Amino acid sequence: MPLIDTQNKILASKPGRIILGILVIAIVALGCVAVFQTSYDVHSKLELIPDTNDRLISYTTKSNEEFEKYTVKMNQFINSYNIHSENRNIYNCDDDHLPPRDNVCDVNIRNLGPCTKENYYSYHKSSPCVFLKIKKTPLWEPKYVNASDPPEKMPEYLKNYIASESIQKKKAVWVSCEGENDADKENIGPMSYFPSFGVPHYYFPYTNQQGYLEPFVAVHFERPTRGVVIFIKCQIWTQDSNDFASFALYLQ
Repeated sequence: MPLIDTQNKILASKPGRIILGILVIAIVALGCVAVFQTSYDVHSKLELIPDTNDRLISYTTKSNEEFEKYTVKMNQFINSYNIHSENRNIYNCDDDHLPPRDNVCDVNIRNLGPCTKENYYSYHKSSPCVFLKIKKTPLWEPKYVNASDPPEKMPEYLKNYIASESIQKKKAVWVSCEGENDADKENIGPMSYFPSFGVPHYYFPYTNQQGYLEPFVAVHFERPTRGVVIFIKCQIWTQDSNDFASFALYLQ
């Protein structure tokens, strides 16, 4: 039997497909480690949840165990906000109600669209969510984006959104996620942000307040292309920071 026919039969068999899948994931993981070791800054103000050592989110919806390793981490993250919300110094902030002295702003974990514990953060539907947390940065008072002169590389949809907001709501730390290259930008598909594209001004600065809750934005990748590796860069937008978190997404 010719060698090529033997190879084709092996790959067509179920064990062959499993082996091939394992090899693909291993190669992708090694590539992610090589790329993100040079691009990921541990001092970044932006942190990705779920965090993985290889900066790779990879799973198949045919196996609950594969995506549960990510949803468990997201549950742990969300549960920490439920615990802290019982503190007496938590205050429901908005543009007109800043936190009183010795109080900290609550973080809304109820308006996260499909990115909830009850919905498995949409991982079971091949449309996963991630959380982008703005890490505690002592005394950082962000210099907010000037809506009339936004950064050149800021996505157009975000520029338009900021321009449509009121003066007070323009004062926010904005975030966005984009594909790293043209193929990634095509494969990433549409995204939704919850509860908004940004983190409001009243969460800043962090001055070592007791019980301070780090704010975050949920990003829902609605229809990413399956079977290809998508390299994604999520970024902060302010005048004084362009910190980012990068990862790869591979759905089978």
